[in-house]
Amino acid sequence: MTINFKKSLLASVAAGAISVLAASPAAAFDEMNWSWDLSVEEQVFKDIYILPEAFLPTGMVLVQDLQVFIGSLESTSTVKDITNVQPTEGGVGGEDDTIEFEFTYDNSGDPHGLDQDLSQNVLDVAVLEGSNNVSGTLSLDGVQLDASASLNAVKELPEVISAATSVANNTSIESAVMVELDEGQFVFDVTGDEIFPVQNPNADFSANADVAYAQNLALNAILGNLSASQITATSTVKDIVNASVDSTATAVGNNLSIEVNAASAGDQIVMADAVQFAFADLTATSKVSNVTVSNYTNLGKIGALVNSAATAVGNNKSITVNAPVTTVVIP
Repeated sequence: MTINFKKSLLASVAAGAISVLAASPAAAFDEMNWSWDLSVEEQVFKDIYILPEAFLPTGMVLVQDLQVFIGSLESTSTVKDITNVQPTEGGVGGEDDTIEFEFTYDNSGDPHGLDQDLSQNVLDVAVLEGSNNVSGTLSLDGVQLDASASLNAVKELPEVISAATSVANNTSIESAVMVELDEGQFVFDVTGDEIFPVQNPNADFSANADVAYAQNLALNAILGNLSASQITATSTVKDIVNASVDSTATAVGNNLSIEVNAASAGDQIVMADAVQFAFADLTATSKVSNVTVSNYTNLGKIGALVNSAATAVGNNKSITVNAPVTTVVIP
């Protein structure tokens, strides 16, 4: 390696340079050439011993798992045209404002005669044959409407929830005892036009079969012998009146989750050999539009009126080990 410095000198080199030049007449310089070669070869061996007196597991979860997903995934959630009937704000009704009515006429006369006595605002009316039940539609055009009390959003604002989730491979383990896991997760697609397989010369199935599978798949993906899996999650919410909205879309290729809530100190162990391979195009889309809320109080106390989240993950591992809960009794 060759490094050239012009009109500057590293502080770490300064002391050595000064000592070398001390026996020579002082001379100014504005250029220094420094050439050196470095070769490092290192081997690390690690032995881990779990001593019985230190760890005494009360149980064990032992899993050997292979998950292979070939193909594509699509999940879609669509919510639209949701209207929550809201108390009126008052004012004069318009030509499009109507109200449905129904009542029972208690006069002993013929209820059919009601048609001649009703208001000119009645759009239609019907009397159930052989009864006194009257129903119809009344136009509110030009009618003065009194305002009613607003609603408390914290208690009375409904929520619209839309969720779309596409997951190719998933493993979830919750345990109170030690966990030992051998896991392989693979995602790809085959359309029929591929030339498959080509063996990766570096793949050693005798050492670790899952790693060898991943090496073979990766090489064939590079060579065009595999097709990408299409994993899509779409959540769409629109035209919502007087409701909060929670819309989520999640697309995941491979997911591994391990949580150990240790029953004892000896159970605070997770031993895992996990290989994840994803050759995929992942798309997560959450769309929210046309959300309207009116005549609600305390909207600021409900948090977000609209929550829209989209998440796309190729490979994910989550491992949590929690120490046992110790209860201290004070006499």
